[in-house]
Amino acid sequence: MRIDHMNRECYTSGQCVKCGCATTALQMCDRACEGNCYPPMLDSQQWKQFKAGNTIIYQEGNLQYLWKLQRLTGKPLLTIVSGVFNPNNKSSL
Repeated sequence: MRIDHMNRECYTSGQCVKCGCATTALQMCDRACEGNCYPPMLDSQQWKQFKAGNTIIYQEGNLQYLWKLQRLTGKPLLTIVSGVFNPNNKSSL
């Protein structure tokens, strides 16, 4: 799922085009790429919630990651938003 949402240029070259990290090293790691081309891994609780059809929102640095399943296709959708998450503002969901 994470590989499907990473920068294609980084995937084909084997390293991030922004920060130079080895993308192959991140495939099973729970952290994101510093160049923001490879999203962090969901923890077990987030994964269970995601599979149940819930939107998963988490903050890393100044970026918000919103994971959800598309209703018609069942495929994962990742939205990355800059800024701090405000749980009272559900308009972005």
